[in-house]
Amino acid sequence: RLRGLLSGRPRGSRGRLMRWRDFVRPALAKAVRARLSVLEPNAMQCEALRPAMRGEDLLLVAQTGSGKTLALLLPLLESVTRAVEHRPSAACTALLLAPSDVLVEQHAATARTLLAGLDPPVELDCDTGASLTGVGGLLEDASRVPSLLVATAAGARRRLEASGGAGREWAARLAAVAIDEADAVLCGRPHDTALRPDADALLDALPAGTQHLLATAFLTSEHEVALTRRFRRAVRVSEHSTAGQRGVMVPTLRQLFRYLGPGASRETALLSALRSAEDDPWLREGTTMIFCEPAAAAAVHGRLVAEMPQLRAALLCEGAAAPEGSAEAVARFASGEARALVCTAAAARGLDFPRLRHVLLFDMPKDVAGFVHSAGRTARRGKEGLVTCLVESGAEVGRFRQLHALLPARALEFSAAPAS
Repeated sequence: RLRGLLSGRPRGSRGRLMRWRDFVRPALAKAVRARLSVLEPNAMQCEALRPAMRGEDLLLVAQTGSGKTLALLLPLLESVTRAVEHRPSAACTALLLAPSDVLVEQHAATARTLLAGLDPPVELDCDTGASLTGVGGLLEDASRVPSLLVATAAGARRRLEASGGAGREWAARLAAVAIDEADAVLCGRPHDTALRPDADALLDALPAGTQHLLATAFLTSEHEVALTRRFRRAVRVSEHSTAGQRGVMVPTLRQLFRYLGPGASRETALLSALRSAEDDPWLREGTTMIFCEPAAAAAVHGRLVAEMPQLRAALLCEGAAAPEGSAEAVARFASGEARALVCTAAAARGLDFPRLRHVLLFDMPKDVAGFVHSAGRTARRGKEGLVTCLVESGAEVGRFRQLHALLPARALEFSAAPAS
């Protein structure tokens, strides 16, 4: 079932504006408003929450920064809080999957913010496959049965394989699983029309009646075939562009293309783009993400540290000899202490930095999905943003023209508290 989203504030059957309390318990609705400063749901969130709160499967495809995380997380939190309230000794459990360790930590932090102070309390664990953490810090094993587990696919598999029957007990009580960036978690290469074997195995290990909530910002036609084939009963909620076609770009995103002549230095062009941004008062007040191939990330970071020390650049690159860990790099960038973050495509999915105004693509994304997700780190929640692309003459020009031709999705109306 295909539902095209309309702009403007959503209304109920009698014309009344929709509120968070129309979907979740008053305590959760109050937490969203007070702790996340998101006053009311937008049209996309209402369209997604209606089937999700009825227990139906959901496939949500919507622009970056539109609030998909809340559309996935709130049904899980409502389900587990209701279960803990009525059957504390045998309450159902829920699972939220994300493709990267950093995104798992971000989603877990959002869930903890919303759950803080709820009575009765809801137990939450976070498992990246490499480390398992709970509310009190690192956990020694996977033998616990939390109400909500936020994990990578590797973390979920570890939970299922836990010794002493804990994995089977956790799986047996699983009522719902939400999968953020579903194409990255479940699908293979861009043109594969089947899910990866390990993803199929993970889904097969879950109870037959489990509710599935999936979200992403962009699907290739092949990945759409793979997901709809697996989740045949899922309600499809998607956006249309302003021209009626399926839109993928955020309407408030501005694109700037810098073309490099033959023999031009990409690093020199990068420094020139960043210095131009420093001359722009609006960009200077925000932060910048710089996406590179893994092989170039450390060198780019070193050049920025040497030639533009005022940016206090951080480096987020798995396997690189970084001066700090990934958690420290993300924390410095999120706080604004680091005004630039040099990273790879692994950071393109889902991460949310409210201060971010400028995305700079040092290396060209390999496909449209990579461009959509990288550029979509900025211009979120209705705010403006800029993506600057460094384009070499020749073959890259045609590929970037294709990306530049992407049509914007319809504008969504966001209701947020003013910044203090």
